[in-house]
Amino acid sequence: MTVCILKDPAFRFRDAGRPGIVLAAGLSKARQHYLHKTVRPYVRPAFQDRLGPEPQED
Repeated sequence: MTVCILKDPAFRFRDAGRPGIVLAAGLSKARQHYLHKTVRPYVRPAFQDRLGPEPQED
């Protein structure tokens, strides 16, 4: 069974490859502090160090 959701069933997308990988920039210091101070207490103890570790001062 084939379902066509396009307005023009004859339309074909051009063959474009996969996009490149976009690397995450990470969290700002302010966001790290917020997660550690505000959100971390609500996370199960087994996962607290993964979610909101103590922010490192540079």
